[in-house]
Amino acid sequence: MRFVLLLGGIFVAYGNPAWLLHIDNALEKWLVMSINFLLLNTGVSITAAFMLNSLKTALFNEQKTSKNLQESEEKYRTLLEDIQEGYFEDDLAGNFIFFNDTLCRIMGYPRKELMGMNNRQYMDKGELKKVFQVYNKVYTTEEPNKGFGWQIKRKDGVKRYIEGSVSLLKDSSGKPIGFRGIAHDITERKKAEDALKESENKYRLLADNIHDVIFVMDMNYNYTYISPSVKILRGYEPEEALKHTPAETLTPSSVDLALRTLSEIMEMEKSKHKDINISRTLQLEMSRKDGTTFWVETTASLIRDENQRPVGIYGRNT
Repeated sequence: MRFVLLLGGIFVAYGNPAWLLHIDNALEKWLVMSINFLLLNTGVSITAAFMLNSLKTALFNEQKTSKNLQESEEKYRTLLEDIQEGYFEDDLAGNFIFFNDTLCRIMGYPRKELMGMNNRQYMDKGELKKVFQVYNKVYTTEEPNKGFGWQIKRKDGVKRYIEGSVSLLKDSSGKPIGFRGIAHDITERKKAEDALKESENKYRLLADNIHDVIFVMDMNYNYTYISPSVKILRGYEPEEALKHTPAETLTPSSVDLALRTLSEIMEMEKSKHKDINISRTLQLEMSRKDGTTFWVETTASLIRDENQRPVGIYGRNT
């Protein structure tokens, strides 16, 4: 007990016990001799040198752990600031409690204004209901939602479409304290999809009652619409033909010609000679379901959004 009280007194006198790590030899010798003397008088068999060395080792390990923890936190924060996605943490009431700079840019708010902001301040009632249902399911099941979309209103009043994931945020004891998530701004993609869908609907009205094959593709050359007349021309149901790639639709030489022509059109989009009404007519060899091939005249042009950016390809086979 006397030994414990003595060490307690030393710690009080010197404040932070980390001073032991920097003690000079003379003082260390004095300390060891003094503690040895007290230990002998109290009948304790352990040596003071051993106890002092153990104490120094424990203090060194504590400092090392604290340094490693600080370095891990710095790496974690650096990673969050470097990613292109928005990262956020909400409390159970839907208030922001942590986020990275990317989320600030997505939302259009400075960090000071965004901190503590409730989701009611940047979502309308319809979006709030949708997000609440997702959060409630994540809370009750403790299973993350790996992908859903919602709409926000930025500080400047502009609405943006967001896609992301959300999972439950817990404290060190495992108690739920909020939610954490990743957010991507998909506004441009959503506009392109809507413009393409609108074009599909318009062409469908025209194509369903003509013999020529009308088709619509996205900018990755995936079919999004093919008219019913493809059954007559190629022997495939429209649902089957929609799954085909250009390589499954055309012979190899015709695929090369078609892709080379489309690449030239896209290069012109980047130049000063851009033509919003550009179209090309090609002679292409197509394949039928029975394995035979035939030649068609294909006319293709670009589908554009409201800003005249290409979002798809419209074509007609005759």
